[in-house]
Amino acid sequence: MIPKNAPLPSRVERSFVTERDDQRNVKVPIVEGESRDPAECISLGECTVRDLPQGLAKGTAVKVELSYAANGRISVSARVARTRQSAHVELDRHQARQLGDLNTWSSRLRGAEGGGVVVVEEGARGSEVNLADHSSVLRRLDFVWTRVGQAALDQKLPKPAARSQQAAREAGRPLRVLERKLQDQQQRRTKASDATEAMRLDSTLASARTAYEQQKRLADFAMLVLGRDCLQAGFVPNGSEGLKDEADELRKALPG
Repeated sequence: MIPKNAPLPSRVERSFVTERDDQRNVKVPIVEGESRDPAECISLGECTVRDLPQGLAKGTAVKVELSYAANGRISVSARVARTRQSAHVELDRHQARQLGDLNTWSSRLRGAEGGGVVVVEEGARGSEVNLADHSSVLRRLDFVWTRVGQAALDQKLPKPAARSQQAAREAGRPLRVLERKLQDQQQRRTKASDATEAMRLDSTLASARTAYEQQKRLADFAMLVLGRDCLQAGFVPNGSEGLKDEADELRKALPG
């Protein structure tokens, strides 16, 4: 929407349409790059209008406005005029580009080919692993490294891992702030009784949710790198001895 080398600040508005009848959400991916294929560009985030009413016809107009400030701040609004529903997000380009590079860095730190999404699973044990399945092994290795990183976060580490520890701490601080903001917005939206106020809060809540999810991915990835760096430096955090042995076995199962 905004061409390369366009003078900043810049603002563009375009009209799009829904893809099918009874579409319940409109997702606007935000990417940076010169290719016409979004998959070949860097993902910066997304703006999503959720919970559209049932029965909405295919081809319903969706207006998207994108503003790019000179300081790298990107604002994106998506509006479905027919239903008076909208969403708005603001992104910091520099942080968003770091997020967009996670897949590449994940591949590099494993020493494996292929992009693949960094998977940080919830729960104490994670999922079972199939050693014959390359993707399953990588997912489990992500999980193990992350758990090691969590154990190492507040311990004294050797110099090779100390920088990763600081990065993980720095990524965790804004995550906690964004989590509180998200909870606050959720509570305000629940209490809203006026339709106009509810619509405004839907947009604010969507922006808070997107910011939280992006920062959580950054924090999860920083924790994963911390765990990887600890084990590569020969440091096993207290209580992680079993995880270290499992990480060694998982790496043996990877090709090459």
